[in-house]
Amino acid sequence: MIIGVPNVGKSSLVNALRAKHLRKGKASQVGGTPGVTRSVLNKIKMSERPLFYMLDTPGILTPNVSDIETGLKLALCATIQDHLVGETIITDY
Repeated sequence: MIIGVPNVGKSSLVNALRAKHLRKGKASQVGGTPGVTRSVLNKIKMSERPLFYMLDTPGILTPNVSDIETGLKLALCATIQDHLVGETIITDY
């Protein structure tokens, strides 16, 4: 299982490993905004030898952001959607 914060490349890593070891196309959708993977995907075959499967999960974060600066940093890294903080505020930061 691959887990992590939103928009850090979990699905891209799954696709790259699958392409390298199976020489097959993408198994997971990817995008430049957080929230492309919305649910845990069924097991994805990654390799024949050894036989290996992986689960791709949506990004996870704590239920709330502890302070404003942390929220701004998460927005700058595209870990949370810009409109949750405000594009103007992010630009000023």
